Amino acid sequence: MKIVAEFNTYAEMLSFCESILAKERMPFKEDVPQPVKADKPADPEPAEKPEQKTYTKVEVRKVLADLKRAGKDVSSIIHSFGVEMFKELPEEKYGELMEKVREL
Repeated sequence: MKIVAEFNTYAEMLSFCESILAKERMPFKEDVPQPVKADKPADPEPAEKPEQKTYTKVEVRKVLADLKRAGKDVSSIIHSFGVEMFKELPEEKYGELMEKVREL
């Protein structure tokens, strides 16, 4: 990039420079914050828990029915959530239920 500026007087040049600096001040080396050295290394960010897949009532009911037909005891898993029947289980617990069902 090439910039050419022509001034007739020194005062004209100073005025131009001051107007540029007033509008868009470029940081000098002293203005740039320097990194702070820590005595010990910083703890890494905790790994985010992967999002659980959301399931619909129909999907979960189908899996439970298939397992029941295969002779698996699904009612004990449902009871472990503190409910008597699947229809009493809140939707936000469907992911947890499916994880437990996969263990069968």
